Amino acid sequence: MKATGFIRYWLAGIPLLLCSSLLSAESPFQLRSFDAGFQVTNYGVPLGSLTLQLTLTEGGEYLYHAHTRPERLVDWFQTDEVQETSEGVLQNSSIVPHAYEYRLGNGETRNLTRLQFDWPDQRVWTESGGTRWAQEISPGVQDKFSQQLAIRFDLANGRQQVSYQVADGGRLKRYQFRVVGREWIQTPLGRLKCLKVKRSKEGLAPDYTIWFAPSLDYLPVRIERDRILGRYRMELKHLTLK
Repeated sequence: MKATGFIRYWLAGIPLLLCSSLLSAESPFQLRSFDAGFQVTNYGVPLGSLTLQLTLTEGGEYLYHAHTRPERLVDWFQTDEVQETSEGVLQNSSIVPHAYEYRLGNGETRNLTRLQFDWPDQRVWTESGGTRWAQEISPGVQDKFSQQLAIRFDLANGRQQVSYQVADGGRLKRYQFRVVGREWIQTPLGRLKCLKVKRSKEGLAPDYTIWFAPSLDYLPVRIERDRILGRYRMELKHLTLK
């Protein structure tokens, strides 16, 4: 799989999915706007970088954006950049996506996929490659990117195993997340105590291991995937909470 593909799947599943004592009822968990930077490596060899931004308004709207870039060392792998965006609202500690966009490379229409959620009619409209179609949805359905925000709320509320229906590739797929332990890990931001989570899709074997840091609003600080070509790791390099 191409290097940018690995980064995109981390975001999607995750998806870029998502410790110390849980927050009390008197101090409920709240998302905060942030800017973050990650690096993807294969056994220490740089493959690319990712910037991740979350912007929240006082009215509860959110804008979640990611931009991946291949590095010079892996230009022979993949030269395309990828941008993903999810827009929606926070309602009673739930994520309600309104729109999703995936853009590959130079932004030509054939490399662009858009989803529009029509919640009153319980449909999501997908537009890709000049074709537009609709599918039925139910409350709680996420896009491939918004589930990253949903899992952070569920972990903060102490849930050990959760799953989400995700509008993905023109149909609904189910992504599962399960807490398998708690670990201290060394990161560029220091030593952090994390929830270790396994992610799987459609009932298959787990494909990603994700470390979420409660002290950083349950942000994922490390993501790993084992493939034939080796172990791929995405790790948080810098973070600004707002």
